[in-house]
Amino acid sequence: EDTDNDVKLRSTILSQMIFSEDTLDESGDNDRPLDQRPVTKSVFDLFIQNKHELNKISGDIRSTVLAVTARAGDDETLDFLIGTYKSTSDAELQQDIAAGLTAVRKPDQIDQLIDMFKKSDIIRTQDLSHWFVWLLSNRSARVKTWQWLKDNWTWIEDTFGGDKSFDIFPRYAGQIFSTDRMLSEYKDLFLPMRDEPAL
Repeated sequence: EDTDNDVKLRSTILSQMIFSEDTLDESGDNDRPLDQRPVTKSVFDLFIQNKHELNKISGDIRSTVLAVTARAGDDETLDFLIGTYKSTSDAELQQDIAAGLTAVRKPDQIDQLIDMFKKSDIIRTQDLSHWFVWLLSNRSARVKTWQWLKDNWTWIEDTFGGDKSFDIFPRYAGQIFSTDRMLSEYKDLFLPMRDEPAL
């Protein structure tokens, strides 16, 4: 019997509690692992209960649940989510899984996702820009994702040069960065291309 407003607020509040990493509760214990903190654990438990039927998780909170799962879960959980992403034909579920996966923080898991960027049997070419932007937005993955763009710019030009999404790569990189060093690197890479119509 919730109002529409309550339903929308619930997902917002849950996202904020997750973002804050729920470090304090009645016990005042800040040192518990991420997957043992009250809200995070509740959300992770929701994933476990619906692991093989992820569509049963409300669409309002599913991407949040999957982000917590990817961040707090182990490599086996990550592999399960990647496998589900590959095998599902549900585009909305795929998008929620991708958004969740790109919330990882462990360096080796970030590397694993970046390694998938050019594997079209996992990430379709038309979906790569979403993965790129979401991983670039992740503070833990930003430097590695930016490095991937610099190292693979020729491939990006070859793959997306005639596509309407080509300018997404420099545009979003420019919106997300916030350090002088990255600004300098950005100028080094993109200023020589400023006369290219597609960019």
